[in-house]
Amino acid sequence: MQTISFDSDNLPGDERLRRERWVDSLSSGYVRLHADAKPDVRFNGQLKIMLLGQAAIGRISGTVHTIARTATEIAAENTDNAVLLLNRGTDDMLVEQRHKGIACAVGAAVLIEQCEPSSIKVSPQHVCDFVA
Repeated sequence: MQTISFDSDNLPGDERLRRERWVDSLSSGYVRLHADAKPDVRFNGQLKIMLLGQAAIGRISGTVHTIARTATEIAAENTDNAVLLLNRGTDDMLVEQRHKGIACAVGAAVLIEQCEPSSIKVSPQHVCDFVA
């Protein structure tokens, strides 16, 4: 079993550069995504992925406000699979896909398709923390 781990605190450079490198590692280690850091908060982000043959289990946590998979990311790397998101945070996270949104409660899960644009939003007062 292969494990991939990225912690923004271990990346070189200033905070802006560490944030950009972490977002790049998020896309390269998992699937092409776009992440927006919370404004006015010191950035930190952790990504851990375990590759299990054709499947992967990943945990993303940090001071991220939004993680999105847009039409641009899908065009660059289309993956026809589904992802089960389990909210491990301390507050609901809003998961949107196909112009519909669901408040995914703490400890709850929601299924999304990677071949469709989607977004995950965390309230500004809480840290993003989910398993996919």
